[in-house]
Amino acid sequence: MKNFNILIRILFLVVCTTLALASCSQNPSPTEFDKIILEAVAKDVFSGNVLIANRGVLVYEKSAGMANYEIGLANTVDTKFQIGSITKFFTKTLVHQLVESGLVQKSQTVGNYLSGFPEPLAAITVQQLLDHTSGLGSYYDVEGYEAAHSKIKTIADVLEFVKKEQLQFQPGIRAEYSNSGYAVLAGIVEKVTGKSYGQVLSENIFKKFGMTHTEYSIINKIEEGKAKGYLSNQPGKKKDNSSFEITGAGDGGIFSTTGDILKFIISITSDNVLLKNETKVDLFNSPLFPVQYKSWSEFQQSGKLSIGGGAPGLSAVMALNMATGNQIVVLSNYDEGSADEVFLRIAAVINGQQPTPFEVSPARFIYTLVADRGGEYFAAHYQEEFKKAGIQLADNDMPLLFAGMALTEEKRIDDALYLYQVYTKEYPQIVVAWNELGDLYAQQGNRDEAKKCYQQALKIRPNERAQQSLEKLK
Repeated sequence: MKNFNILIRILFLVVCTTLALASCSQNPSPTEFDKIILEAVAKDVFSGNVLIANRGVLVYEKSAGMANYEIGLANTVDTKFQIGSITKFFTKTLVHQLVESGLVQKSQTVGNYLSGFPEPLAAITVQQLLDHTSGLGSYYDVEGYEAAHSKIKTIADVLEFVKKEQLQFQPGIRAEYSNSGYAVLAGIVEKVTGKSYGQVLSENIFKKFGMTHTEYSIINKIEEGKAKGYLSNQPGKKKDNSSFEITGAGDGGIFSTTGDILKFIISITSDNVLLKNETKVDLFNSPLFPVQYKSWSEFQQSGKLSIGGGAPGLSAVMALNMATGNQIVVLSNYDEGSADEVFLRIAAVINGQQPTPFEVSPARFIYTLVADRGGEYFAAHYQEEFKKAGIQLADNDMPLLFAGMALTEEKRIDDALYLYQVYTKEYPQIVVAWNELGDLYAQQGNRDEAKKCYQQALKIRPNERAQQSLEKLK
């Protein structure tokens, strides 16, 4: 894909939704949460696990969808999901542990710990890396990374590309999200401990309180017990995300379960197994967060945190509210945003609000309608079906194009033909619609209709594709 690097960007999401002021152990009932999950599954916009707890006590737990749709393997409470950029919060925890032990100083620079970084990158401080004020961007945007991706095996391999980055701004002047900054922090963890980042994660966090279903891998490896990620926003048959080879160099890479993430939440909010209280204040503060806490007692009384991660085929949210005790974890093996949508509706119910219905992707709706009922039915009833589903395409013709491309790819030529007839009827000035329709007629051997379509495309705008297609017909 043309924008491959944009698509694999692992997102760090600060959700500003306020969790309930009332204890969810009293109200609402699990049935109300069930309705949210059932609707999401029925509309095929979510596959994954949901956990709601109150001060560490389980209130609601649900598994939905499939860990592997090809073999019909269902998600269970023990299914491991990629958590994307929630991994950064674990990296941040590790660094603060090393600060407590004296192995790392936040005021020291990258050059004090790692060699080979040119100025001004070597002058970036650990604090700036933690705060996303380093000026670094994302290593996978560096020229040559995509071509070399299959050779990436270690965090040191990733850092070679970080070293080639140009700073986007002078360190310290503003906060801007950076994946590279957390890869550098993972490199510092390895340097000062003499161990791999994954080993330090396991020893310093996972094994501390029995996160037995959690592991780290720099490359997305789908193995037994792990959910396969699916590109759920695309029309057509489900495709997994294996071709994206998502990297996790301290900015991502953890696979975990909802239960294990809850164990982590409990520790960072209620004990000192991982960090001292005064250190945890820094853990929950960031220039990227909407609220900054002055003390641990302030955070205990009113602290809120909701962070997430996402990439093609994965979505995750971890949220907590100290005032109410509510703790929510949503992990999904569908596209980025799927866990967020479920979380927002759960938060709405906890807040005593009516959750909004889930919206199905128009492209997926169109594809499914044609696939289930046939192209002829679609051409005759698309307007009433759109109305019932609440779909209004207006000036957006792309859902028709995407659905049509999926049908064509699957060699459903007759169904695609009906769809593109609707496409050209509703959007007669779209050149690509006429060209696609012409191609379908040509595949059927209907040269006269194909010729008309290409000629219409040329009337709208001179274009090489239509011209070349007409030449082939001659």
